[in-house]
Amino acid sequence: MENSYETVNGNGPYENGHKIMRHSSYQPSIKVSLHWLDLRVFYVRVSICEIDDSTPEYLTLNHIPLNPNTLLEVNGVRTSIHSDGMSTLLRRDRLDKKSEEATFVSTDSIRMTGSAKFEVLDKDFLMLSGVLELCNSNGFIGESRDHSQRWSMNCESNVTAGTGFLKGKQFMGSDIASPTC
Repeated sequence: MENSYETVNGNGPYENGHKIMRHSSYQPSIKVSLHWLDLRVFYVRVSICEIDDSTPEYLTLNHIPLNPNTLLEVNGVRTSIHSDGMSTLLRRDRLDKKSEEATFVSTDSIRMTGSAKFEVLDKDFLMLSGVLELCNSNGFIGESRDHSQRWSMNCESNVTAGTGFLKGKQFMGSDIASPTC
């Protein structure tokens, strides 16, 4: 194998007093600026629920990258490209029997560079799901050449009365009000 070197600009320029030479296989690195979304607090407030011994201490929060280019970090630990996502816990922060609300919070440092799905679970019961998406300024999802991007969140409650600590309450005869997130 032959090693060939070339001088930059043909004249052998000097930088900081040193002659610059490059191996023929040299490829300049391209620095890509990643747009990180930093989540400092993630909380869920559950309304119209019975507050009692069945109210869990913790809920599970899952983040699942929607494409292989999405980087995901929780507390400085980055997922591998083949990861199915990462989980963290939402701890029970506040219970209010009078207003029938429970609040769960996570202050873990969660960072992502692209779109990810999130799920909130009480054991195996899916309570809430949604998507955090990186969008172009024109509203389209994906990468933008002009770097005018924003984040969008869509969220859907999967809560129904009668499941886990979400027992619901009777109002006016047989009408049941479903808990909400």
